[in-house]
Amino acid sequence: MKTFNKSLFKLLLLFSLLAATINSFAANINVLVDRNPVRLNESFHIVFETGGTGGNPDFSPLETDFDILNQSQNSQINIINGQQRSTKKWVLTVMAKRTGHLVIPSIDFGQERTAPSSVTVQEVQQSGQAESNLFLEVEVEPKNPYVQSQVIYTVRLLFVIDLKNASLTDPKFKDGEGIVEKLGEDVQYKTQRDGKYFMVFERKYAIFPQESGDLIIEPVRIEAVILEAQVSKGRRSQAYVKRSRSKSIALKVKPIPDSFKGKVWLPAKHLKLQENWSETHFKAGEPATRTLTLLAEGLTAGQLPELSHFSQNSLSKALKQYPDKAKLDEQKTSQGIISSREEKVAIIPSEGGSYTLPAIDVPWWNTKTHQIEIASLPARMIDVQPADVQPADNVVSPQTSAPLVKRDNVDKVESSDPIKVPAEAVTNYGKWLNLILALGWLGTIIAWWLTNRRDTTPKPQNTPNDKTAIKKLKQACQGNNLKGAKEALIIWAKVHWQTPNNLKEINSLGEIFQRCGDKPLQTEIQILNRLLYSQKTENWQGSRLWDVFKMYKTPSSENRVVEAGLVPLYQRGSTTD
Repeated sequence: MKTFNKSLFKLLLLFSLLAATINSFAANINVLVDRNPVRLNESFHIVFETGGTGGNPDFSPLETDFDILNQSQNSQINIINGQQRSTKKWVLTVMAKRTGHLVIPSIDFGQERTAPSSVTVQEVQQSGQAESNLFLEVEVEPKNPYVQSQVIYTVRLLFVIDLKNASLTDPKFKDGEGIVEKLGEDVQYKTQRDGKYFMVFERKYAIFPQESGDLIIEPVRIEAVILEAQVSKGRRSQAYVKRSRSKSIALKVKPIPDSFKGKVWLPAKHLKLQENWSETHFKAGEPATRTLTLLAEGLTAGQLPELSHFSQNSLSKALKQYPDKAKLDEQKTSQGIISSREEKVAIIPSEGGSYTLPAIDVPWWNTKTHQIEIASLPARMIDVQPADVQPADNVVSPQTSAPLVKRDNVDKVESSDPIKVPAEAVTNYGKWLNLILALGWLGTIIAWWLTNRRDTTPKPQNTPNDKTAIKKLKQACQGNNLKGAKEALIIWAKVHWQTPNNLKEINSLGEIFQRCGDKPLQTEIQILNRLLYSQKTENWQGSRLWDVFKMYKTPSSENRVVEAGLVPLYQRGSTTD
């Protein structure tokens, strides 16, 4: 029993120590290397980045497998959204002592520790050119790529002399066709060849073969001015030009595999499809923006296709789509190209109900596993609430006449009075009140009729006409000016519907909404009005309002007189801009 208790105690103690060790790792300390793998006797950088916390680091554990050649430190303070964030970086220039998968051990930063990481150290390449003071090395990965897939082409210039005005050519092709993209920033470090130390200038490219078969990459060339010191007295250092060239490389480019059945050939190391929505609740007449993003590693942005090609079914006719221009982006890192394609589309339901957005499946070819894979978004159902009966600008439509107060309504008001009144007095009071109110309304109607009868004077000559109002609306829409568009619409409506039968001027978007009777225009008026009273003004595109406005046609437009021979502005199919 005692032996069992001792074993249990040791086990618990071991777990406690292990938990303490894991918890001591600092989640906010990043450890990075400038390249991986590296070669023996080549220098490289290890970067430790902290969030400004922690104590002074102890780098002595690195000395087991690495020689520390140099060490530097810098600090930086950033203010983002009013919050201050500080970072510290320690940059160590090191050289591995042996080959293999070497562990970068945990480093103590006061009370915190970094998590261990690793770097691969390879044998030194015996180039046979180590006796030279300047030469070039090139290598590719992979050597047997798929057509249109990414190949990493690395060029290294090794030298031990002072260079001036050096120029390096880009890779070109002797046989076959390919696209060349420079990757990331050039790097410099030290290395050793046949016991001799060299400075190294390294540059990387991404090459995309466009045809299957043989692709010959011609040698790249370096030309530089060399400064050579003279030992003889009285003679200065002299300069001369030196040239060197690399070897050529032949690629065996594989065609598209027969097992790939996708619409678009997408050979990549990784590919992902994701979506985001601007709204989580849907309502008829109100837009919701859906953002689809295709992320790829090992493809250029130009290779990423339109996502609309991969929908299994079309959207319901009740869901109007207004796509925005696709946004393409590329990041050229030392490991290759990372690209993205972002597509935004505003979806406006015309009526309430449940609708299904079809699934999106994008087949692609994994160049690491040599298999077809599918990046997909499943079908999604959205529930749309019906539109409000009241126009979106919350303006109540004026009534032509107010209802007379009924006796039972008066009785209800009087019965709630705390003072008790005899029933007979209440009845007589209601009769007299009804009579007074009826006479008052009669007088109001007579006065209103006389006033409108006298108001027969012509409108001032400077009243805006259709052409002026439409020009202002066009300018406001092109500038995505919400308030300007509202003002221009109201000015246009006053002119457009100004007839002797109109008893009241138009002063709100709600009244335009009621009069126009055109669903596309009503939808855009609702969107405009809603955004006028919200903070989401950045998503409004005035071009959509302008497009539906040009297509708008009132029932009486056929009978309107065309001024000065101008083409009717509201005719369907008009090319008016």
